[in-house]
Amino acid sequence: MDTVMEKKESFDSQISLWKIVLLQGLATIFLSYLCLVKGYGMIMLAFLGLAAVGLPILFQPKVGLLLGIALNVTSASAMFLGGFYMIVVVLTIAAWIFKLLTTEPVFVYAPQNRFVYALTAIIVLSLISAENLELGFQSLEVYLKVILFYFLLVNIAGTPQVVRAILWVMVLSALSISLYGLYQFLSAPPVIGVLNRITSTREDPNNLALTLVAIIPLCIALVATERSIFLKVLAALSGVIVFFTVPLTLSRGGFLALITILILLVAKIRKKKLAVLVFLLVVGLALIILPPTVWERAGTVGLSSMEASARMRMQLLKGGLGMFSDHPFLGVGIGNFIVHSFRYSGLVPPQYAHNMFLHVAAETGILGLFFFIALLYLSWRILRRVQKSSLYDRESFCFQVSQGLEISLLSFCVAAFFLSQHFNKMLWMIIGLTACIYQLHQMAQNRRHNGSDSTSSRIAS
Repeated sequence: MDTVMEKKESFDSQISLWKIVLLQGLATIFLSYLCLVKGYGMIMLAFLGLAAVGLPILFQPKVGLLLGIALNVTSASAMFLGGFYMIVVVLTIAAWIFKLLTTEPVFVYAPQNRFVYALTAIIVLSLISAENLELGFQSLEVYLKVILFYFLLVNIAGTPQVVRAILWVMVLSALSISLYGLYQFLSAPPVIGVLNRITSTREDPNNLALTLVAIIPLCIALVATERSIFLKVLAALSGVIVFFTVPLTLSRGGFLALITILILLVAKIRKKKLAVLVFLLVVGLALIILPPTVWERAGTVGLSSMEASARMRMQLLKGGLGMFSDHPFLGVGIGNFIVHSFRYSGLVPPQYAHNMFLHVAAETGILGLFFFIALLYLSWRILRRVQKSSLYDRESFCFQVSQGLEISLLSFCVAAFFLSQHFNKMLWMIIGLTACIYQLHQMAQNRRHNGSDSTSSRIAS
């Protein structure tokens, strides 16, 4: 196993992932231009996409993984490129399988896999109690796409070079949609009595906030691990811009997630006084620059608020709990919360749970909720284990990235108390990267241990 991973690292060190990322970006921009400006049809676009992007993916599946992550974070595929994302995923799977067949096959076993398998089985079984099978199979398809990408990430991103490239793709993608969101905010004329919520490339501002809050800690991790001053500044600047964009979504879950991030970051870096001072300055600047409507919206976070949306969420909370208590074992079936929403909450039109954990419990029952929470808890425990093992090497790549992923995971879960985002690709990318960092940490420990054994043998001889 170690020999195969060493070969992968040797190969990855010979390729320029930055050139791959640059080519991906140029290809995506070029295809978007053809689609939006030139009006090319989907058949011609697919052909050009295969020629510009497909061939590199077939030769190197990491290209498809990086491009898929960029499309996920930016939502460029959903907004501009139709089904281009699935083309990328299919080509990446084909390239990965071909590589398995032509080299020594290695399927990475991540600790989270057993809970993923169990959760998948429970979700499929929940279809038995689904009143609307069409919605059930639609949601199952969404879930399977997310799980498929998770396994691709775990099995392809096996070296520090690739994980580092993934982090940069995520950060730069978040920077691009943040800049577009800021453009939306500055260009839209204010309307009295109407909240100007930015959505950037997303349909839902809450989804945008959830994606961005998960990226901020990764920016901090890159600042800590990059050696180049330029890259450190780029990562820091990206983090600041993404940070300022989140409040403009007026997402209350996003507000709470930002507070969580700030508390955890100050706790993690409390010994670095300069870093703490910089973060406090960023928060102070936000208090000054952000418009009053943002803070008015933040003041409605409390559930005691009489705002209509707060009352709606309370009704959904009671309805979801009632749904769960009436269907405790298999739930109402995946994708069927919306079918039973009016019956239990009385809301018109029917609404989703607006709470990730409640939604999972209502649709998949107690077993689905157990395996879902167990998956999240195990991911958190793995990150803590990596940090504890690397306590005396705080500057290491694994230590810094595991800290960033831990904060991302916790902040995502805080925001998800206000959103039904259990199938959000960002969540599953965090879980997948957790597995990757664990594998890299185990490899580093094995090498250190083997090196110590070799040194001891030489001394003994």
